[in-house]
Amino acid sequence: MSDFFIRITLSGILSGIIGLERERRSKDAGLKTHFLVGIGSALMMIVSLYTFHDSRVAAQVVSGISFLGAGTIILEKHYVKGLTTAAGIWTTSGIGLAIGSGMYTLGIFSTTLVLAGLEILDRIFKNTSSKYLYINIWVRPEELINLSKKIDDNSFSIIEYKTERIEYNGDENVMFVDLKLKIPNKKDYYKLMDNLYKNIEILKIKIL
Repeated sequence: MSDFFIRITLSGILSGIIGLERERRSKDAGLKTHFLVGIGSALMMIVSLYTFHDSRVAAQVVSGISFLGAGTIILEKHYVKGLTTAAGIWTTSGIGLAIGSGMYTLGIFSTTLVLAGLEILDRIFKNTSSKYLYINIWVRPEELINLSKKIDDNSFSIIEYKTERIEYNGDENVMFVDLKLKIPNKKDYYKLMDNLYKNIEILKIKIL
């Protein structure tokens, strides 16, 4: 029985370490989620092995974790977010199942590989991946052309652009602009924001 306690505890620790890495990056599923997934997976694997003597319960764990992971995936402005977090939860459950079945070396190796892989890949693609700015702007209609020019002058690329005439503070002659911009670098970002905030024709700016 003591070996079972060790398995569940170790699974919780390893899973929690992965959760800490996710939480450090401000992801929705962090320490607590991964900790619970790891403990739950190990517990159900133990029950599966020593009560039912087959893998039916373990198979259901995989299916159940798929639903949990799907809850972290968000479709926002035609872009999918949360896939890495969902995959992390799914992998964490696999580590829990491995530890629950007594495969300590495999579980520890997998945890190390997950952490190393996330860190290395993040560093590799941090400087090469495109960065985007989602911004909403409330502006006078006559300022739309100048707004577009300011964005171009700051080396930003307009990826998506949507406008709509709305009422703002009782004024019906206001354009709502929904923008997705590709950011060249931080210096240009601050320069653009400074120029926009100085423009009196821009009534409101919201960074998403």
